[in-house]
Amino acid sequence: MKIRLFAIAALVSFAAFGMVAAQDIKPLANSPAMDGVFGASEYGFVRDYQGMRLGASLSADGKTLNLAIEAPTSGWVAIGLGTTVMNGAYIVMGADGGSPKVVEQMGQGHFHGDTADKVQKSAVKTTDGKTVLEFSVPASDFVKGGVLQLIMAYGRSTDFRTRHVTHASAVLSVQQAG
Repeated sequence: MKIRLFAIAALVSFAAFGMVAAQDIKPLANSPAMDGVFGASEYGFVRDYQGMRLGASLSADGKTLNLAIEAPTSGWVAIGLGTTVMNGAYIVMGADGGSPKVVEQMGQGHFHGDTADKVQKSAVKTTDGKTVLEFSVPASDFVKGGVLQLIMAYGRSTDFRTRHVTHASAVLSVQQAG
């Protein structure tokens, strides 16, 4: 009997987790402000990963992917797209060390180097020991088969070459417009 109750409780827990994990990134009527402030209602998808807060939404027409990351650092923050590992990821990094800077990089093994411009809009801002990076990119470049693969990380320094403090990856479902 105890085993049966445990099995039922486990199934209910897995089902509840599955409902949360199935949350989609959806098109929103209004695009985020892209001001370096992670507004409470700017992103339809918001989730915490390893102490970082990720926000995501699509433009109303589904053509633009809007992303934000907030981390407990005065250093750099980053989101990598297209894979769940650093190698081959298109990485957008931002830091606000008195002069806000956003760079686009391509993951090469455990390193990264400059890459082509895909960012349409961006902003980065550090306030009260938290750094927020917001940016938009063409959705079709990174959403494949209704799925977005990404990595995220942050560092303690504003030097983009320094190693991350922590990192996480995610595979998210994306609801296309229409």
